[in-house]
Amino acid sequence: SNHLKAAMVNLRLLSLLLLVVPTSSSSSTAQVPCSCKTSFLSACVDEIAGAKNCTKMVFVDHAVHGTIPSALGSLNFLTTLRIDNCSLSGTIPPSLSSLGTQDALLGVSLQTGFLTGTLPSELLPHPNMKFVMINNQQLTGLVPEAWFQSASPQLSHVTLNNQRLSGTIPSTLNVARTPKLVQLVTGSNVMSGTVPSLLGSFDKMTWLDLSNNILSGTLPASLGSLTHAKEFHMGTYYGH
Repeated sequence: SNHLKAAMVNLRLLSLLLLVVPTSSSSSTAQVPCSCKTSFLSACVDEIAGAKNCTKMVFVDHAVHGTIPSALGSLNFLTTLRIDNCSLSGTIPPSLSSLGTQDALLGVSLQTGFLTGTLPSELLPHPNMKFVMINNQQLTGLVPEAWFQSASPQLSHVTLNNQRLSGTIPSTLNVARTPKLVQLVTGSNVMSGTVPSLLGSFDKMTWLDLSNNILSGTLPASLGSLTHAKEFHMGTYYGH
């Protein structure tokens, strides 16, 4: 990892930082064998902070331990942040709300790790945000109402599966604000309350997963209007 950090110095034209788990030599994809430690992720941020062309940071299937550095929020030209199947712990720093402050941020994916704490209310309201995928972590608390109150009209995918999230499905979900929403996944949490009838107004929805929560009440008839739905999961439902 020290060799890789040294090689990154002065890469001011860097447009993509991609680190994935190495596969066999027969693979046609160029991959970087590296065991990343806590300091490595921070070093990556420090080294590319001045690379204004760096629009994507992707860590997949890597031994990236420790916490998400607050300095990550300084990468204001970033369009995509993806840290999946790593071993990150700690909380999601509020500074991530500063990602893509040049109206560049399109999406954030933090899947499969040991993150705790709550979802930052400032994370989602970016004018061009298309997706947020934070699954298989250990987050608690509510899905912020502010996420959908000021959401981008480009928002299409929100997946928050397999956490410890509680509270109700946000009442601020509104097809007028997010007309392109095609995937909403909040399965395997401890969310309660009823299924809002307004979900039936998302006529482009193809995947709705509210399963394995503690939702109750009558399923709204409006869900029958989801004519484009290919997957609809309501397992372990306490209503009718």
